[in-house]
Amino acid sequence: MLQKLFPPLAILAFSSLVMLNVAGCGDDSSSETETTTGNNETEADTKSAEPAAKLTASTPEEFAQSIVALLAANDPNEFFEFVFPTKEELLTSLLKTVPADKRDSIAEEIEKDFDEMGKQVLESFAEVRNEQAEKGCDWKEAKFVAAQYDIEERHGISTTEIEVTFSTGDQTYEFELDDCVLINGRWYTTDNMR
Repeated sequence: MLQKLFPPLAILAFSSLVMLNVAGCGDDSSSETETTTGNNETEADTKSAEPAAKLTASTPEEFAQSIVALLAANDPNEFFEFVFPTKEELLTSLLKTVPADKRDSIAEEIEKDFDEMGKQVLESFAEVRNEQAEKGCDWKEAKFVAAQYDIEERHGISTTEIEVTFSTGDQTYEFELDDCVLINGRWYTTDNMR
């Protein structure tokens, strides 16, 4: 319901990402192994995989670059901790910016929908990896290319939608980050990647 009232929330979170090139997002260490799941997806062993670049999110481009690095490293837990704010961070940030007459309803919506939003964000990690792998993406070779974004404001809340482009070899791929929000100078998302 929060997303129905404030769909641009994700747009804001990703709008301040800074375009950076992540060279060698995948970990080429010999301890990383490939496994095949029942869904015929190939994924790296996450115990040894680490993003090659420092994870940052002070701009939409930095946020997008870090997400590409996390997707390449195949670490859903680190991804979730990096991209999804805590309930307290989200409540504190939003309640500072929305008009006083809307604070109670916003707080109720966050309380009601927070766990489901987090579940959708986490599930989207495997969905995006699998969808792009089916298109021929070799995640070990993934490199950030660009982030295009729009910041919108509704009901006092700024949100961002970010279209992320990355490449492997000479092939480019895209995914979208919705309902991104800027909290204390750092970007997060409250919706699943598409």
